[in-house]
Amino acid sequence: MTPDISVREGRATDRNFVINSWLKSYFLSRKLFAPWSHLCERDYFEGHHRVASAVIDRAALLVACDVEDADQIFGWACYERPFPDCVVLHYIYVKAPYRGWGIGRKMFDAIRAMCGARGMMIVTHWTKDLRSKRADLKYKLEVNPYYLWSEQ
Repeated sequence: MTPDISVREGRATDRNFVINSWLKSYFLSRKLFAPWSHLCERDYFEGHHRVASAVIDRAALLVACDVEDADQIFGWACYERPFPDCVVLHYIYVKAPYRGWGIGRKMFDAIRAMCGARGMMIVTHWTKDLRSKRADLKYKLEVNPYYLWSEQ
């Protein structure tokens, strides 16, 4: 049974969950990237923890949670708004048991709506799901991984 889902702003108490789930989910995909495939677990977690922490410290979070229990997190999205009509989407994560329920789409649509009709959305991670759905054409996405390290 699909739970009732609400999307709320992230809170300071969500930070550890967000960082840990970001690191673990990204670690599983590291084998797809030849330059990183040789990294040992310790090097990966130390280095990427610094990157994820820096992004989360300056960005905003949306959290998908149970309507009746805001601490029951199903997923989250990390984004920035460098300009009123522009959103930089860094990462969307949905817990494995809840994938396919439209949770990621709900968060993506909420963030996309912030851009307005003429706005632009920049994504810093080009995922298999975005590529397969040709989201760059459908949603006017620009892929730019350098926004991970920019000083907004």
